[in-house]
Amino acid sequence: MKQYRKKILIILGVLSLLVVTGSCFLLFLKPSQPPKEQKYTMRTAREKSNFQLFGDKNQYVLASGNKGSFFVSKTYAITDEYKTFIVEEEGKIHEIPHLQMEGEYWNLILYNLDEEGLPERKIDLFQAVRSYNQKSVPARLIDSYYVGDTHYFGLEIRDLTDEENWVLKTVYLNVETEEVVDLPKDTKFGRNSDISATARITNFNKVIDSKGYIGPLNEIVTTRFEGQVPDPNIN
Repeated sequence: MKQYRKKILIILGVLSLLVVTGSCFLLFLKPSQPPKEQKYTMRTAREKSNFQLFGDKNQYVLASGNKGSFFVSKTYAITDEYKTFIVEEEGKIHEIPHLQMEGEYWNLILYNLDEEGLPERKIDLFQAVRSYNQKSVPARLIDSYYVGDTHYFGLEIRDLTDEENWVLKTVYLNVETEEVVDLPKDTKFGRNSDISATARITNFNKVIDSKGYIGPLNEIVTTRFEGQVPDPNIN
């Protein structure tokens, strides 16, 4: 009787070993699933060919309105380029704010309007904001501001010091020193208003309207009203 039970146990043991071995073999044969590709958002910067200067002193900047960000200051035409990853928590539809990850970038591109050939300069926004606060990241571009002769570019940043209760804050990037700073709430800002002032006292608006353009402040963008095709000969 004991020998019979012993044989049964041996047979069961062998069968169990065969099952385990077979399972491992099948797992080995099963093709591994490639890791999911990280989702991201991306934008390329406008190139010099995407805008042009005109006017007797090249004081006006002509740009299409459908090629990404574009800001015009007294000295620079400004655009940006970025690649940022979308981090989501399982079961939630909202993106999770995060510090800069490997492969992410966000650069402000400045074309110098006062120099021949419109030389280009890049400012690393992640680096500039990190130098201001290691736990903050850029969130949104605002526009150019002036305090006296100092040119600042407004940024909205996300402070992730408390990742569960992060906050948005407006700061100012000195475009020459590339330093991000706070400015007092009562700071009196100046802005470049040459074109808007010119438009009020001349027929400037009438001319650009007739050619299919609109002119907000110090830049001119194309309009698509009623399928109108802007006249490329703005001069």
